Amino acid sequence: MERPSFIFTTPFNVNVVEEKGIERVFLEGLISTTDLDLVNDIVTVDCLKSMQKQILERNIKLDLEHEAFRGDTVEEKEINKTKIPAGKLTDATVVDLGNDRFGLRIKGELNRFHKEFENTKGNIMEKYLDAYSIAFIPTKIAHVEKDGIMIRLLDDDRLLNVALTGNAVNTRALNEKVLLKAIDAVEEYKRQKLLDPELENKLEVKSYEKDGAHAHTKEGPLGLHTHPEIEKMMAYDMQSINDRINFLSERLYDSLGDNSPESVTAIKTKLKDAKDKQSRT
Repeated sequence: MERPSFIFTTPFNVNVVEEKGIERVFLEGLISTTDLDLVNDIVTVDCLKSMQKQILERNIKLDLEHEAFRGDTVEEKEINKTKIPAGKLTDATVVDLGNDRFGLRIKGELNRFHKEFENTKGNIMEKYLDAYSIAFIPTKIAHVEKDGIMIRLLDDDRLLNVALTGNAVNTRALNEKVLLKAIDAVEEYKRQKLLDPELENKLEVKSYEKDGAHAHTKEGPLGLHTHPEIEKMMAYDMQSINDRINFLSERLYDSLGDNSPESVTAIKTKLKDAKDKQSRT
Protein backbone atom coordinates (compact mmCIF):
# COMPACT_ATOMS: atom_id res chain seq x y z
CA MET A 1 0.00 0.00 0.00
CA GLU A 2 1.37 3.40 -0.95
CA ARG A 3 1.89 5.50 2.17
CA PRO A 4 1.54 9.35 2.31
CA SER A 5 4.73 11.03 1.69
CA PHE A 6 6.50 13.78 3.57
CA ILE A 7 9.21 16.14 2.64
CA PHE A 8 10.54 17.82 -0.42
CA THR A 9 12.69 20.63 0.92
CA THR A 10 14.31 23.94 0.01
CA PRO A 11 16.74 26.39 1.69
CA PHE A 12 15.80 30.11 1.86
CA ASN A 13 17.11 33.66 2.28
CA VAL A 14 15.72 36.23 4.73
CA ASN A 15 14.70 39.90 4.49
CA VAL A 16 13.19 41.74 7.48
CA VAL A 17 10.35 44.23 6.89
CA GLU A 18 8.03 46.02 9.33
CA GLU A 19 4.55 47.01 8.17
CA LYS A 20 2.70 49.72 10.16
CA GLY A 21 4.54 48.74 13.31
CA ILE A 22 3.52 45.10 12.94
CA GLU A 23 6.06 42.45 12.11
CA ARG A 24 4.77 39.95 9.58
CA VAL A 25 6.59 37.12 7.85
CA PHE A 26 5.73 36.38 4.23
CA LEU A 27 7.40 33.40 2.58
CA GLU A 28 7.95 33.16 -1.15
CA GLY A 29 9.76 30.49 -3.10
CA LEU A 30 9.63 27.04 -4.69
CA ILE A 31 8.26 24.13 -2.68
CA SER A 32 8.85 21.55 -5.40
CA THR A 33 10.46 21.19 -8.83
CA THR A 34 10.58 18.58 -11.56
CA ASP A 35 14.22 17.79 -10.71
CA LEU A 36 15.23 14.34 -9.50
CA ASP A 37 15.49 14.56 -5.71
CA LEU A 38 17.83 12.75 -3.34
CA VAL A 39 15.52 9.76 -2.88
CA ASN A 40 15.00 9.22 -6.62
CA ASP A 41 11.58 10.82 -6.93
CA ILE A 42 10.48 13.17 -9.71
CA VAL A 43 7.38 15.34 -9.42
CA THR A 44 5.81 15.75 -12.85
CA VAL A 45 4.36 18.98 -14.24
CA ASP A 46 0.86 17.52 -13.90
CA CYS A 47 1.49 16.94 -10.20
CA LEU A 48 2.76 20.51 -9.77
CA LYS A 49 -0.44 21.80 -11.41
CA SER A 50 -2.55 19.61 -9.16
CA MET A 51 -0.83 20.95 -6.04
CA GLN A 52 -1.24 24.51 -7.33
CA LYS A 53 -4.99 23.96 -7.72
CA GLN A 54 -5.24 22.47 -4.24
CA ILE A 55 -3.41 25.41 -2.66
CA LEU A 56 -5.64 27.93 -4.45
CA GLU A 57 -8.86 26.11 -3.54
CA ARG A 58 -8.06 24.94 -0.02
CA ASN A 59 -6.53 26.36 3.15
CA ILE A 60 -3.16 24.58 3.19
CA LYS A 61 -1.26 25.15 6.44
CA LEU A 62 2.39 25.56 7.38
CA ASP A 63 3.84 23.79 10.39
CA LEU A 64 7.25 22.82 11.76
CA GLU A 65 8.69 19.47 10.62
CA HIS A 66 5.16 18.12 9.92
CA GLU A 67 4.37 18.02 13.63
CA ALA A 68 0.65 17.72 12.81
CA PHE A 69 1.29 14.13 11.66
CA ARG A 70 3.92 13.02 14.17
CA GLY A 71 3.89 11.25 17.54
CA ASP A 72 5.12 8.00 19.08
CA THR A 73 1.74 7.10 20.56
CA VAL A 74 -1.89 7.46 19.49
CA GLU A 75 -2.34 10.10 22.18
CA GLU A 76 0.65 12.13 21.00
CA LYS A 77 -0.56 11.99 17.41
CA GLU A 78 -4.03 13.19 18.36
CA ILE A 79 -2.56 16.05 20.41
CA ASN A 80 -0.24 17.09 17.57
CA LYS A 81 -3.18 17.24 15.17
CA THR A 82 -4.74 19.97 17.32
CA LYS A 83 -1.67 22.22 17.39
CA ILE A 84 -2.12 25.71 16.00
CA PRO A 85 -0.45 25.97 12.55
CA ALA A 86 2.77 27.95 12.20
CA GLY A 87 1.38 29.63 9.08
CA LYS A 88 -0.59 29.19 5.88
CA LEU A 89 -0.15 29.32 2.11
CA THR A 90 -1.78 32.19 0.25
CA ASP A 91 -0.85 31.69 -3.42
CA ALA A 92 0.78 29.23 -5.82
CA THR A 93 2.07 29.38 -9.39
CA VAL A 94 3.67 26.79 -11.68
CA VAL A 95 6.71 28.48 -13.22
CA ASP A 96 8.99 27.60 -16.15
CA LEU A 97 12.57 27.41 -14.87
CA GLY A 98 14.09 26.85 -18.32
CA ASN A 99 15.87 23.81 -19.76
CA ASP A 100 12.62 21.82 -19.53
CA ARG A 101 12.46 22.34 -15.75
CA PHE A 102 9.39 23.52 -13.86
CA GLY A 103 8.64 24.42 -10.26
CA LEU A 104 5.78 25.28 -7.93
CA ARG A 105 6.26 28.75 -6.44
CA ILE A 106 4.23 29.55 -3.35
CA LYS A 107 3.51 32.53 -1.17
CA GLY A 108 2.77 32.04 2.49
CA GLU A 109 2.63 33.83 5.81
CA LEU A 110 3.81 32.86 9.28
CA ASN A 111 1.15 32.96 11.97
CA ARG A 112 2.09 36.09 13.93
CA PHE A 113 -0.39 35.09 16.66
CA HIS A 114 1.40 31.79 17.27
CA LYS A 115 3.17 31.60 20.63
CA GLU A 116 6.32 30.38 18.87
CA PHE A 117 6.27 33.14 16.24
CA GLU A 118 9.48 34.80 17.48
CA ASN A 119 11.29 31.47 17.86
CA THR A 120 10.23 30.37 14.38
CA LYS A 121 11.29 33.68 12.88
CA GLY A 122 14.64 33.46 14.68
CA ASN A 123 15.26 29.93 13.45
CA ILE A 124 14.50 31.08 9.91
CA MET A 125 16.78 34.10 10.25
CA GLU A 126 19.64 31.95 11.54
CA LYS A 127 18.94 29.28 8.89
CA TYR A 128 18.18 26.47 11.31
CA LEU A 129 14.85 26.25 9.53
CA ASP A 130 16.03 26.72 5.97
CA ALA A 131 13.90 24.43 3.83
CA TYR A 132 10.36 23.64 2.72
CA SER A 133 8.83 20.20 3.01
CA ILE A 134 5.52 18.95 1.63
CA ALA A 135 3.29 16.29 3.19
CA PHE A 136 1.10 14.45 0.72
CA ILE A 137 -0.54 11.17 -0.18
CA PRO A 138 0.46 9.92 -3.64
CA THR A 139 -2.63 9.15 -5.72
CA LYS A 140 -1.01 8.45 -9.10
CA ILE A 141 2.53 7.15 -9.53
CA ALA A 142 4.67 5.39 -12.12
CA HIS A 143 8.12 3.82 -12.03
CA VAL A 144 10.87 4.06 -14.64
CA GLU A 145 14.40 2.70 -14.60
CA LYS A 146 17.29 4.93 -15.62
CA ASP A 147 20.98 4.04 -15.39
CA GLY A 148 20.18 1.08 -13.14
CA ILE A 149 18.15 3.21 -10.71
CA MET A 150 14.41 2.87 -10.20
CA ILE A 151 12.82 6.33 -10.28
CA ARG A 152 9.34 7.04 -8.94
CA LEU A 153 7.30 9.54 -10.95
CA LEU A 154 4.69 11.38 -8.89
CA ASP A 155 1.89 12.25 -11.33
CA ASP A 156 -0.69 13.36 -8.75
CA ASP A 157 -1.15 13.60 -5.00
CA ARG A 158 -3.34 14.95 -2.23
CA LEU A 159 -1.41 17.77 -0.56
CA LEU A 160 -1.84 17.80 3.23
CA ASN A 161 0.45 20.56 4.42
CA VAL A 162 3.78 22.30 3.93
CA ALA A 163 6.39 22.39 6.67
CA LEU A 164 9.45 24.40 7.55
CA THR A 165 12.36 22.04 8.10
CA GLY A 166 16.14 21.85 8.07
CA ASN A 167 16.58 18.72 5.94
CA ALA A 168 16.74 19.27 2.20
CA VAL A 169 15.67 16.56 -0.23
CA ASN A 170 14.91 18.53 -3.39
CA THR A 171 17.99 20.75 -3.44
CA ARG A 172 16.85 22.67 -6.53
CA ALA A 173 13.71 24.07 -4.91
CA LEU A 174 15.04 27.27 -3.37
CA ASN A 175 13.08 29.80 -1.35
CA GLU A 176 14.20 33.16 -2.70
CA LYS A 177 12.41 35.53 -0.31
CA VAL A 178 11.31 35.52 3.29
CA LEU A 179 9.64 38.87 3.99
CA LEU A 180 8.69 39.92 7.55
CA LYS A 181 5.87 41.93 6.68
CA ALA A 182 -12.42 27.05 3.12
CA ILE A 183 -11.36 23.65 3.62
CA ASP A 184 -8.49 22.95 6.00
CA ALA A 185 -6.20 20.19 4.67
CA VAL A 186 -5.31 18.78 8.08
CA GLU A 187 -8.95 18.80 9.18
CA GLU A 188 -9.83 17.01 5.95
CA TYR A 189 -7.15 14.43 6.73
CA LYS A 190 -8.66 13.88 10.20
CA ARG A 191 -12.16 13.45 8.78
CA GLN A 192 -11.00 11.03 6.11
CA LYS A 193 -9.00 9.06 8.67
CA LEU A 194 -12.21 8.47 10.62
CA LEU A 195 -13.73 6.99 7.46
CA ASP A 196 -10.56 5.12 6.49
CA PRO A 197 -8.39 4.05 9.49
CA GLU A 198 -5.75 2.79 7.04
CA LEU A 199 -5.18 6.33 5.76
CA GLU A 200 -2.48 6.96 8.35
CA ASN A 201 -0.48 4.05 6.95
CA LYS A 202 -0.47 5.80 3.59
CA LEU A 203 1.31 8.86 5.00
CA GLU A 204 5.06 8.44 4.49
CA VAL A 205 7.87 10.65 5.72
CA LYS A 206 10.12 11.18 2.73
CA SER A 207 13.56 12.33 3.74
CA TYR A 208 17.06 11.78 2.43
CA GLU A 209 17.96 9.20 5.10
CA LYS A 210 18.29 5.80 3.46
CA ASP A 211 15.75 4.16 5.78
CA GLY A 212 13.19 6.83 4.91
CA ALA A 213 13.51 6.32 1.17
CA HIS A 214 11.82 3.74 -1.00
CA ALA A 215 14.26 3.77 -3.89
CA HIS A 216 15.40 0.52 -5.51
CA THR A 217 18.98 0.61 -6.77
CA LYS A 218 21.51 -2.04 -7.70
CA GLU A 219 24.07 -0.38 -5.43
CA GLY A 220 21.83 0.05 -2.40
CA PRO A 221 18.71 -2.13 -2.38
CA LEU A 222 16.56 -1.73 0.70
CA GLY A 223 16.65 -5.42 1.53
CA LEU A 224 13.80 -7.89 1.67
CA HIS A 225 10.47 -6.09 1.80
CA THR A 226 6.98 -6.44 0.36
CA HIS A 227 4.64 -4.48 -1.88
CA PRO A 228 1.15 -5.17 -0.47
CA GLU A 229 -0.58 -3.31 -3.29
CA ILE A 230 1.10 -5.51 -5.92
CA GLU A 231 0.52 -8.69 -3.92
CA LYS A 232 -3.17 -7.81 -3.57
CA MET A 233 -3.51 -7.38 -7.35
CA MET A 234 -1.68 -10.66 -7.99
CA ALA A 235 -3.91 -12.50 -5.50
CA TYR A 236 -6.98 -11.09 -7.22
CA ASP A 237 -5.69 -12.19 -10.64
CA MET A 238 -4.84 -15.69 -9.37
CA GLN A 239 -8.31 -16.05 -7.85
CA SER A 240 -9.86 -15.01 -11.16
CA ILE A 241 -7.77 -17.61 -12.99
CA ASN A 242 -8.76 -20.35 -10.53
CA ASP A 243 -12.42 -19.43 -10.84
CA ARG A 244 -12.21 -19.63 -14.62
CA ILE A 245 -10.44 -23.02 -14.48
CA ASN A 246 -13.04 -24.44 -12.07
CA PHE A 247 -15.85 -23.17 -14.26
CA LEU A 248 -14.23 -24.66 -17.35
CA SER A 249 -13.67 -27.96 -15.56
CA GLU A 250 -17.33 -28.23 -14.61
CA ARG A 251 -18.40 -27.39 -18.17
CA LEU A 252 -16.09 -30.07 -19.58
CA TYR A 253 -17.35 -32.76 -17.21
CA ASP A 254 -20.94 -31.85 -18.01
CA SER A 255 -20.29 -31.96 -21.74
CA LEU A 256 -18.44 -35.29 -21.70
CA GLY A 257 -20.80 -37.02 -19.29
CA ASP A 258 -18.46 -39.88 -18.34
CA ASN A 259 -15.30 -40.59 -16.34
CA SER A 260 -13.53 -42.89 -18.79
CA PRO A 261 -9.71 -42.57 -19.07
CA GLU A 262 -10.11 -41.03 -22.49
CA SER A 263 -12.51 -38.40 -21.15
CA VAL A 264 -10.25 -37.56 -18.18
CA THR A 265 -7.25 -37.23 -20.50
CA ALA A 266 -9.22 -34.92 -22.78
CA ILE A 267 -10.28 -32.78 -19.83
CA LYS A 268 -6.72 -32.52 -18.49
CA THR A 269 -5.45 -31.54 -21.91
CA LYS A 270 -8.05 -28.80 -22.34
CA LEU A 271 -7.44 -27.49 -18.80
CA LYS A 272 -3.70 -27.36 -19.44
CA ASP A 273 -4.27 -25.52 -22.71
CA ALA A 274 -6.52 -23.03 -20.92
CA LYS A 275 -3.94 -22.41 -18.16
CA ASP A 276 -1.13 -21.99 -20.70
CA LYS A 277 -3.21 -19.51 -22.67
CA GLN A 278 -4.07 -17.54 -19.51
CA SER A 279 -0.41 -17.38 -18.44
CA ARG A 280 0.50 -15.77 -21.77
CA THR A 281 -2.09 -12.97 -21.46
